[in-house]
Amino acid sequence: MPSKPPASKKLPGKDFGSPIADSPAWHTSLTIDEKMLALRLMTLLWSQARIAKKLHRDRRIISSFRDTFVDNPSLIVRLPVLYQQGRKSYVCKICGISRDTLEAGYRHVLSHILPIEIARDSPLDLSYLDTGTL
Repeated sequence: MPSKPPASKKLPGKDFGSPIADSPAWHTSLTIDEKMLALRLMTLLWSQARIAKKLHRDRRIISSFRDTFVDNPSLIVRLPVLYQQGRKSYVCKICGISRDTLEAGYRHVLSHILPIEIARDSPLDLSYLDTGTL
């Protein structure tokens, strides 16, 4: 009777040489669409590991992405999280609630991912929007 080949001790997806670990997308930073999806999933209370698996990224990238908003909430203005409806109405792309001012709109978006106390009191640098370079 033929003998069985020895079982491999490598775990799929965890070792070097696996398609997941070697794919270039696994190590790169997030695109704008992936950042928007990650924000949406954070508001749904998904864990960082679950978001990383969904986006096919390393968990450390997701953790770093969230930490940037904790360290500097003003960076939220670099993402297309609001759209303008009418002359003075800014609508959140995450939940659809509108706010009267741009600053109130960004603070509302921050309240989705940070505690309300931080979102309410953190300084926002809206001068970035005046440069026209997003």
